Amino acid sequence: MTLAKALPKTIWTVWHDWSVAPSVTAMSLASWRSMNPDWELQALSAEDIPGLLGVDAAQRILDIRKCRAHQSDMLRVELLYQFGGVWADSTTLCARPLDEWLGEVMQQDYFAFCRPEEERPMATWFQASLSRGYIIAKLRDSYERYWHGRDREDDYYWPHKLFSDLIRTDKVFNEIWRNVPQVSAMHRFHFSPGDSGRLGAAPTPEDLSSDIEKKAPVWKLTHKGTGSLGSTSLMRYLSDKARRRSSKRRLVLHVGLPKTATTTIQMWADRMRPELARHDIWYPFTPPRLDHPKHQQLIWALVDGKFDQVPDVLDPAGCQTLFLSAEGLTAHLIDFDESNLSCLREMIKDYDVRIFINRRKESDWLTSYYQQFVVNPPNDRFGYATSLSLSDFKELPRVRALTDSNLLNRLADTFNASEVVESNLASDWPLALCRLLGAPELSNRLLSERPQNVGLSPSSVEVMRQINEMRVSGRSRGFILSVLREFDSMTIAKASSNKFSCRDPLAPARAGIPEEQISTTISHLKGKARWSGAPFGEFVQFLESTQESCKQ
Repeated sequence: MTLAKALPKTIWTVWHDWSVAPSVTAMSLASWRSMNPDWELQALSAEDIPGLLGVDAAQRILDIRKCRAHQSDMLRVELLYQFGGVWADSTTLCARPLDEWLGEVMQQDYFAFCRPEEERPMATWFQASLSRGYIIAKLRDSYERYWHGRDREDDYYWPHKLFSDLIRTDKVFNEIWRNVPQVSAMHRFHFSPGDSGRLGAAPTPEDLSSDIEKKAPVWKLTHKGTGSLGSTSLMRYLSDKARRRSSKRRLVLHVGLPKTATTTIQMWADRMRPELARHDIWYPFTPPRLDHPKHQQLIWALVDGKFDQVPDVLDPAGCQTLFLSAEGLTAHLIDFDESNLSCLREMIKDYDVRIFINRRKESDWLTSYYQQFVVNPPNDRFGYATSLSLSDFKELPRVRALTDSNLLNRLADTFNASEVVESNLASDWPLALCRLLGAPELSNRLLSERPQNVGLSPSSVEVMRQINEMRVSGRSRGFILSVLREFDSMTIAKASSNKFSCRDPLAPARAGIPEEQISTTISHLKGKARWSGAPFGEFVQFLESTQESCKQ
């Protein structure tokens, strides 16, 4: 008779700080979650432990004298003693659902795989135990005695040594362990820290034909040297293999509109990447070889046909849902070549594509979008650094396309999406997005994000539009824009204190720009100010007076 029915259906794992966890941990969480939907996955960090075990136990386990590996050794035994369930290292993959095999081997109050090496009787990276079972209680006691009054370990494999001592000295312990079914910890997909080269290489024919999961239901990987493995590596293959899917993977595309909290969403996703991964959602890192954010890579591919780095962007790192945020998917919709769109559709054909689009009050949105086109660096292809008036800007084809009533249908057809969710900044859009991602509980974190990309005042936008008419060169234009932003903030300060701040507004803008070039730029602005009037004249007057006061 097995004891599996009495085993709490909880899977415990830990990483000291998930915000800096390697990508293999996301693959691990995804495999344990997808293979065991009826189990509770507890992915803990160091800050969770005091609230779970109490301050005294947490201090004992997280003693600074212990390295993190040994803290983890202490933690797993304490968790299994107090609560029972399954412990799985955050570098393991679940190759078979627990419900399919654990009942066969859980014939005592404890289970672990046996003999990763001859001198080690059991593997510590996967253990299952009833709460307060005999073996786990004895291990807990021996661990506490071992570290009492000790500054450091005398053997890196001290947990295995203590286990061997108990087998030798405790008859009940020995009898229980002798009756635990012996399932070897060593197999083709057991990797030590020195095996990262093999994990980074492409799968061999033997790897591809292996059905080892029938004999080895848990695979042990390593996080060392595996931080940037490609989508064709053995690690990615194993991550894909160690999953159970009832449906396609999901690709959630946040497509804008521009100026509807896109930067807020992207900053949130960057900060929440570890938490998203714990919910089986992957928001990819920016590959170090790119000179722009990853979400722009899709846009350049669709515009210019450069798809060589898109596979990295579309790699879900073993998670069920891939989340990408790229407002250019709407902003540049009219710029995309149909052959490039066909290529992208082929690359995402195995995904269930869902689209999220945010809107805002149309008049406010048009004003904000117009500012973006006025302020952005010159680009004739897309019409940036425009000198058009707002009324003329509204009539541009690319602007009209975004207010077209058929936009949602066009997006669905363009990306073969099964669903398009439309929200509005005036509504609870964080909840709508997080529901689409499958993690509505994360919406409060998104709602609490501070808005990003605070724009210029309307008068400063008009100044910049007039400067665009002058066709000022790139570095000088950047200098003017920097001072203009400072002018905005100082104007606000003046409104409250009735005087400008004394600090030099030019300092942040001057970096790398010769004084002669600054003087020439100001001279050009003074010439235009003679006939432009306010607000342009006010800005130039501010620039002159502040520059003079800072020289004194």
